[in-house]
Amino acid sequence: MNTLQQLSLPLFALACLPAALHAHDMQIEVAPTGLQILAGEQELTLSLESWGRPGCMQPVPAPTSHVIEGQRSDTHRGPLTEWYVREPQRVEQGFDVLEAPAGDGPLMLSLAVGGDLLARVQPGRRDAQFIDAAGQVVLHYTGLVARDAAGRDLETWLVADGQRLSILVDDDGARYPLTIDPLIWREIKALSAAESGVFSFFGKSVAIEGDVAVVGAPGAPNGSVLGAGSVSVFERTAGVWQRTAELFASNPVKNDWFGNEVAISGDTIVVGAPNEDFQFVDSGAIYVFVRSGTSWVEQAMLTQSDPSFDQLFGSNIDIEGDTIAVGTPRPLTGTGSVYVFTRTGTTWVESIKLLAADGESGDQFGRSVSLAGGTLAVGTPWDRMPFGNAPGAVYVFTGSGASWAQQAWLLASDWSNGDQFGTSVSLSGESLAVGAPVDNQLGFLVVGSAYVFVRTGSSWAEEAKLVASDFAAYAILGHTIALEGDTLLAGAYGDDENGIDAGAGYVFERSGTTWTEVAKLAGSDTGAGDAFGVSVAASGDSLLLGGPYHAGFDGSAYLFGKLPAPALSYCTAGTSAAGCQATLTALGGASISKPNGFILLANVLEGGKNGILFFGTSGRQANPWGSGTSYQCVAPPVKRLGLLSGVGTPGVCDGGFSLDLNALWCPTCPKAHQNPGYATTVQAQLWYRDPQNTSNQTTGLSDAIEFCVGP
Repeated sequence: MNTLQQLSLPLFALACLPAALHAHDMQIEVAPTGLQILAGEQELTLSLESWGRPGCMQPVPAPTSHVIEGQRSDTHRGPLTEWYVREPQRVEQGFDVLEAPAGDGPLMLSLAVGGDLLARVQPGRRDAQFIDAAGQVVLHYTGLVARDAAGRDLETWLVADGQRLSILVDDDGARYPLTIDPLIWREIKALSAAESGVFSFFGKSVAIEGDVAVVGAPGAPNGSVLGAGSVSVFERTAGVWQRTAELFASNPVKNDWFGNEVAISGDTIVVGAPNEDFQFVDSGAIYVFVRSGTSWVEQAMLTQSDPSFDQLFGSNIDIEGDTIAVGTPRPLTGTGSVYVFTRTGTTWVESIKLLAADGESGDQFGRSVSLAGGTLAVGTPWDRMPFGNAPGAVYVFTGSGASWAQQAWLLASDWSNGDQFGTSVSLSGESLAVGAPVDNQLGFLVVGSAYVFVRTGSSWAEEAKLVASDFAAYAILGHTIALEGDTLLAGAYGDDENGIDAGAGYVFERSGTTWTEVAKLAGSDTGAGDAFGVSVAASGDSLLLGGPYHAGFDGSAYLFGKLPAPALSYCTAGTSAAGCQATLTALGGASISKPNGFILLANVLEGGKNGILFFGTSGRQANPWGSGTSYQCVAPPVKRLGLLSGVGTPGVCDGGFSLDLNALWCPTCPKAHQNPGYATTVQAQLWYRDPQNTSNQTTGLSDAIEFCVGP
């Protein structure tokens, strides 16, 4: 083993914007002693306590220095360095190990768990949960991945005893440096059916866009009509998700399965009712609802122009703007088809019916559909190859209105008979995700997988095949899929980690052209038979997963998000005539509603000097402040927060200021009008007097700090 080694350990990746993250207040602080997370009234602290190898652990040395350079903040501890790097949309924490610990066995890092939560490792030892005294899951610690410098995956696992969480890595033969990447995710909110005990199957379908989440409950009653179905609409205001509407069909009939599928685009929600018998038994229908003020009203009920028995019209739907695609797979009697509807004003018309050019009976063309930017992907999970093989395929069309043309026919590079490739599809930009839930591993083990294709010009190429790191028989990964930019969420409703068919969701993220599994999710109360992940959706940094068989078929749905980022320093502080470099730090979290609890601290300021804190929301900059050493790091326009009187000894760098921004910004506070607003990213800096400065400025500036405003 080398005598000089480096271990890079990004402990967590945190989203920058709290808008997509939580229903309750969440605050994060980073200090040389570790990480503190406040979730409502509950606190979690994580601090690196010891390192080495089992049986030969040694305490972590005390910090010797703390250095901030650009986007990176480093705390040095002899052979260990704890660091934070601010990247677009996330903050990453890690540890560098500069020399190999003594002893034999795996590399081991042990973190002390403090506050109100305890650590509990899940079966498989790759995921952990932080639970409260009642056993409820508050945070997920998941997606443990380790690779060496050659890109080789290393075996990693977690061990916990409640107040200690240890990461172990089998580094035998590894080429250093190594990278280990767990994530901390939080279950934002568990959503439930409006009425219990009625076999609602709430969560059978889900959709989310921005601050609106839609959940279908196809077994719910509509008044006195049992099993007619309903759809719940949840909206987020100031970070809090609440049910704001319940949608019903205007012509309810028992077992229509209204809510079997849902989709949303802007102020329009589409609901599928595939067992609607309006024209023929199970010919199906869809319902379109639009927002009117604070309410949702039914705009149209749509059926196909050529209905027939068992078309199941509405079993698969998607909407983008004024275009709706409706899949009719016809599993019993036909090849399947897709109907495209377009809206002019408030009127919807069927524009075109699409068929597979080489369709055969039983192909199930239309089993899944996805619309994005004038592109339509259609899954055909039983599409046939010559000599009787049926691996499944995806048809890609481009166009609009009544004019659509097939652009591509996609097949998995390692296809085999019965993979059911195309059971789910999801478009995002120039990328397409495809689920193959019956794909096998090791030549015989049915586990499921997901594929990603990327378009260049008009050509599509397979970029990656994704399989769960802990794949198990009949997990059915890829039965549902959601692609959002560089994040892919795949449902595996057959996963057994929390009980037989409890279900799970897997999160993969892309960097360049490389995809990595970063999380495995389950609901806080997911148990056997729940089928968690039978429906999935993603928007921004919010993930929504349904478990329709939870709680005796009442069902449930769960919102997840990454933790918000802590405030982070950036830019270079100017040097005063006395040699002082003023620095800004923050305690607590900025809020649009709290009357206190977010304190900006200015330190290392020349004593006795007055100053003014100012802030902006237009981003960062680094413009020279006169001919001195200071930079204006907050892009204009800026707002001032009033003059602060200096303390300390003149000529000595012992001065400072503190100001609670929440006490200025809350709705009843003196400067409520200056509050930047929920989910706004804010930059702040300190201006101070420096009359002895020999440059053309008799004032100086500190470094700057950036933070996000929470609820």
